[in-house]
Amino acid sequence: MRLAPLASAALICATLSVPAAAQQPQAPAAAPAAAMPLRVSGAWARPSVPGRPMTAVYAVLENPGGSPVVLTGATCEVAGMSHIHESFEEQGMMRMRPVDSLVVPAHGRVELAPGGYHIMLMMLRRSLAAGDRVRCELMAGQRVVAVVDAEVRAQ
Repeated sequence: MRLAPLASAALICATLSVPAAAQQPQAPAAAPAAAMPLRVSGAWARPSVPGRPMTAVYAVLENPGGSPVVLTGATCEVAGMSHIHESFEEQGMMRMRPVDSLVVPAHGRVELAPGGYHIMLMMLRRSLAAGDRVRCELMAGQRVVAVVDAEVRAQ
């Protein structure tokens, strides 16, 4: 009887008419990359001084969000150690110290600038000259909350 070949042909046509997406299970869609909570502008770094394997990175950090962002650290590809530091005056002398955290308030901004807060790069892996670029990541715990792409320039 010729019904078996007709049934097979009908089954093949029905299968081909089903969209491919319905035939195979779909892998879950990758989550879109989360937007960085902080905006960075005006980033720059000082050139390194021969014999002193350290420098500083400066920038303006803006938080357009409704919650404060608490920075707890920094990493930078050119430095063995990176910290958030603050400069302060004590007994007529300028000094620096690392800070445990730096709050960028909701809908606010913090300026990393000479004489104030900055990203301190220590144990530089190479010297930095005007025109070089330095890339650092600012952290809130284990989460990257901003990428700083700074041009090295004398200021």
